[in-house]
Amino acid sequence: MARKRRNYVEIEEGDAVLRYFPHVNGGGMVEETAQVEASAYLESSAYVDPRARVEAGARLGRGAWVDRDAVVGEHVSMAEATHLGPGAALGRDVRVGARTRIGARATVAAGVSLAADTVVPADAEVRESVDRPGVVRAA
Repeated sequence: MARKRRNYVEIEEGDAVLRYFPHVNGGGMVEETAQVEASAYLESSAYVDPRARVEAGARLGRGAWVDRDAVVGEHVSMAEATHLGPGAALGRDVRVGARTRIGARATVAAGVSLAADTVVPADAEVRESVDRPGVVRAA
């Protein structure tokens, strides 16, 4: 008898079990309480955590991770191996370079570009583009 293959991944976290399903556009994994627009593209190794939101036209590269309660605005591009921390937000048309880390509750204004290997501290507000790698000074 053939076994049915599961189309989701379960991850145990404390007493809870999180269930991630592949997104229709690219196959990235989306936790069941997250909201991801159908027109967003998630590479197969991208993850979107509980209660996060990814808006229309956004693109998440290989290994991109959108943490709990974070928001990815319309037409945002997150390159490979990027992390958007819990409760952080990216405005519309933001470009995030590879291996960039954005801390918890940080915000990046619409249209801003962040160079590869940038680190945005928790609670920081970024209003201007960053063209060199390094730690962004909090606003």
